[in-house]
Amino acid sequence: LLLLYMIYIFFDLRRNVNWLVLLSLLLPLVHPVGFFFAASMIVYLLLARLEMIEVDEISKESITLLVFFNVLIAFLLFKKAFLETGLGAVWQNVPTLLLDSYFRNINILEMISSVGVITIIFGIIGFLFALRAKKKSIYVLSAFVLTDFILLALKMVDFNTGLMIFGLLLAIISSIAFDKFVLYFEMTKFNRLKKPAAVAFIILIIASLGIPSLYAAEKTINNALSNDEYTTLTWIRDNTPKMAVVLANIDEGNYIAQIAQRKNVADSYFLLAPDRYGDISTVFTT
Repeated sequence: LLLLYMIYIFFDLRRNVNWLVLLSLLLPLVHPVGFFFAASMIVYLLLARLEMIEVDEISKESITLLVFFNVLIAFLLFKKAFLETGLGAVWQNVPTLLLDSYFRNINILEMISSVGVITIIFGIIGFLFALRAKKKSIYVLSAFVLTDFILLALKMVDFNTGLMIFGLLLAIISSIAFDKFVLYFEMTKFNRLKKPAAVAFIILIIASLGIPSLYAAEKTINNALSNDEYTTLTWIRDNTPKMAVVLANIDEGNYIAQIAQRKNVADSYFLLAPDRYGDISTVFTT
């Protein structure tokens, strides 16, 4: 929500510059998506330069300040991680054997099924309409989409997070095409069928987005902690020494810490943790 609001206020920066400065400090502290916003702003300046679009001074100064805040906060928050792991901190120090599962390659079919065919089609059409009009807003949104793709391709952002951002941006851009479509529809003889057409269109959107969402929800539920596993974790909590260390796979490590309230050998937080994934694999496969 903060990311979307920052994009919104950037379109009318003269009236909202104070909000942008405040949120530039807040967003990186709340979520790493703040650094994504800063990177997108740099890409926007490059796109504007390539297309010979004039960027006003207040935008340049705001972007400079925003990037400075993000670099400063990154060093303050992750100084120890950068000193210990170097550039590995960018990839959250995830073990090499797990990198492919944490940061997947771009999968076009999965992207279409997750974002929705309707959103993608109208998003592309809306993008072409706005590009022809040379609007500032479309270059800003294009910068975010391009940055998202670059980060996904370089495996510097989690696939699901990148996909979520891409879907939100495309939904915003698709509104341009929806507006054009409604105006064109009103000019035709089919205007009297406006309400049935709207209902049919809503059903189509629900079918294209709702069914994949239900499938994803069912998959999440099936992968959730079972009653037997929960009972085992509470047994560990009640029947083992407080100083006990429990060996489990990476995904179960967080359950050990939270439910069993015992130390684990490793969990899914890798940033400042030693790489024990190979040792765990050896134990379970020997």
